[in-house]
Parts: sequence; C-alpha cells; structure tokens
Amino acid sequence: MMLKNVCGLLAVVVGMALAGGAGGQPPAKEAWTAITITDMHCANCAKKVCTEIEKQTGVAKTQTDMKTKTVYVLAKDGAVPSPKSLWEAVEKADETPTKLIGPSGTFTAKPKS
Repeated sequence: MMLKNVCGLLAVVVGMALAGGAGGQPPAKEAWTAITITDMHCANCAKKVCTEIEKQTGVAKTQTDMKTKTVYVLAKDGAVPSPKSLWEAVEKADETPTKLIGPSGTFTAKPKS
C-alpha cells in the first residue's frame, strides 16, 4: 500500500516538473528568457505584459511567476527574440523591467539590440 502511494506521488511530481507547474519555474531543458518586473503587482498587469511580449518576433509563449515578479519567455524553435524588443514590450505594457536574463546575456538596463 505504501509503495503504491509513493509511486503515485512520484508520478505527480514528475508530471508537474515536465509541465513546468512546479513553483512557477520554467522547464529546465528549454531556452527561456527571464524578465524581472518589480512593480508588477497583479494578474492583470502580468496579462498585459505577456500580451505585448507574445507579439514579438520569435516568441512561442510566456509564463508568469507572481511571487518572484518574473515573466518567462520561451522562444520558438531556432529563434532568439531580441532582448531590446522584449524590454520595450514590457515598457509598452506600462511596466518597468529591472532585469532580463536570456541567451543573449544579462541586462539591468535597456539592451542596445
């Protein structure tokens, strides 16, 4: 009986990890860009930011972690979205990004490209 419960729990944990549902963290094997927005205070703000980011070339999807005030951006296969365009998309949503970490580097001010 105990083994059955342990196996069931393990299946749930593995499923959450594969789906990216564990603590709002993105899946580890995919290339994500993380954008910290310290003044993002509600789900409506997050939705507005994600809508603008998803309009950018090369963006497949976004995921938000309100606890860390971070938006994760997944690029389409073979694409690398411009850090500058992602930063400006956040600004267009009337928010201020404070940090962007992705394949092109780490930025604490608007990237030049």
